[in-house]
Amino acid sequence: MVRGEIRKELRGIVDLERLTSRITLGLASAPRTPALRKSLVQVPVLKNFVIASTRGRHDLLRRVHDEIDELADVRELLESAIADEPPALATEPGIIRSGFHAELDELRNLSQHSKQIIASMEERERKRTNIASLKIRFNHVFAITSKSRNPTCTTRLRITSASNSRQRRALHVA
Repeated sequence: MVRGEIRKELRGIVDLERLTSRITLGLASAPRTPALRKSLVQVPVLKNFVIASTRGRHDLLRRVHDEIDELADVRELLESAIADEPPALATEPGIIRSGFHAELDELRNLSQHSKQIIASMEERERKRTNIASLKIRFNHVFAITSKSRNPTCTTRLRITSASNSRQRRALHVA
């Protein structure tokens, strides 16, 4: 009877050795990480089967029971970090849960709301410089640039809201 229950529980566990090897080598696909999490949930259940079968004089099973690491810390980390249904490709966003890492959430927000951020930056710089024709744009060569229709204005602008020098970009008014 216990053997059948153990088999039933083992069906929910993937090949942990193979999966952890693929994760270690960086070859695991994103959808496989929830499989690891689900498998680790089964470890305490299986450990309880070992204790149930230790009634009597099975010292070896007792030692095995005592040595089984339930990997609760790994399981909790995977539950808090990995999305329930991550995208199929690791290059797509959404593998890491929102709220898990503050800097990643900030970068995700910048990526998703970049047009609004640049528009508000443009409005703020227009007010600060009193240049109504000021336009701020992003390109992959110069990062953030600005233009103005006023040919006499050669002011070099700095974005003042950036929190560090790496985030600051020189804006040229032409």
